[in-house]
Formats: sequence, C-alpha cells, structure tokens
Amino acid sequence: MATSARDPLGEPDCAAEEDWQTYVRNSVATLALAKMGLALTLDKLKPVYEHANESNNLWIGNGHPGEVGSNRLGWVPSLQLPTLLAPDGPVERRLNEQWLVNLYTMWDERYRKEIAVQRGVEKDQVIVPPLGDFRRIRHDIIHCQGVATDKNSGKCEVFQHWVEIGKPIAITTEYVYELVDALHLLLTVVDGGDQATWGPGRPLLS
Repeated sequence: MATSARDPLGEPDCAAEEDWQTYVRNSVATLALAKMGLALTLDKLKPVYEHANESNNLWIGNGHPGEVGSNRLGWVPSLQLPTLLAPDGPVERRLNEQWLVNLYTMWDERYRKEIAVQRGVEKDQVIVPPLGDFRRIRHDIIHCQGVATDKNSGKCEVFQHWVEIGKPIAITTEYVYELVDALHLLLTVVDGGDQATWGPGRPLLS
C-alpha cells in the first residue's frame, strides 16, 4: 500500500469505509465549527455579562421576550455566560457528549453494518475497541446521568484514563483529538479475511 507523509494511512478498502471516513471528518468539522461559534458568541455577549447583576438573565428564543407571539426556549443567568461558554466549559462539554453519542450511534447502526457486508463478515466480527469504549461511555452518559460506572465506562479498553468511577464524565476537547488519533489504527482483516478486527495495519480513518 503506497503512503506518503501527507497521507500516511493510504486509501480505504471498501466504499463503506470511505463513507465512514467522510462522516467522521464532517462530524469533527461540525463540532469544531460549533466550538468556534461559542467563542464568537461569548465575544458578542460581552456587553451583556460585563454590565449584568445577579438578577439579569439572557433569554433564548425568537422575538423579544415581551412581545406577543415570542417564544422563550430557555434562559441563563447573564453573569454565568463566561463560565458556561468558556473553553471546555459546560456548554462545550455538552457538545462533546452529543458528538460522542451521535458518532457511536452512526457507527453501530449504519457504518459497522455496511462495512461488515462489504467485507463479507458478520457485524459482530467488526471489532473496534476505541468505538467499543464509546459504547460504554455513551451508556453512562445517557442512562447514568453522565456518571462513570464500573459496569460500563469502567470497562474501557483504550480510554480508561477518561473516566473515574463514581465521578461525572467530562469529554474534553483533548479527548476528541485523542479519539480521532485512535481511529488511525483501525480495522485490519486477519485470518484470511474471516474476521475484521482492530490492530496496526489497514486503518479505517485517514
């Protein structure tokens, strides 16, 4: 397989892998753009929180809060805006959580199946430990109020250092980068093509 310094991972082995690569790239780009938006929003709202007091709230919705027919979707205390919108703050971490949940769901419900079909193996034979860890972390985010449990994220194989049992899971920007790096060592066909598994060699993400 020919490689280069600019593209050290070569080409995908099947169309489904290429589709998965494209989805991951677009997903990461969407997350990055959303985070850029947080910084821009915080800068735009500077006059709001710099002159706010404890009784001031930023209402979110369409139209002016006092106008008939306006809809208020939610609100946040104006003084909390710098904390909420800070890098790796509560809003950014929520975006990271939603990204993780979405990425794993798309992998397991769509791309894993398609890759298995095109590889000629069963879905359960496509074993990817980094994404298996996403399954465990996703379960705790959705079903355990975001707290790491020994039954789920405590069994992570690759990202054990992301979690501490009994503590809230905090998906930071650094972890997003780490996951993308981990995807550079995915999906090698072994045993004469009878099983697709994780390991050095054929990557799934370039």
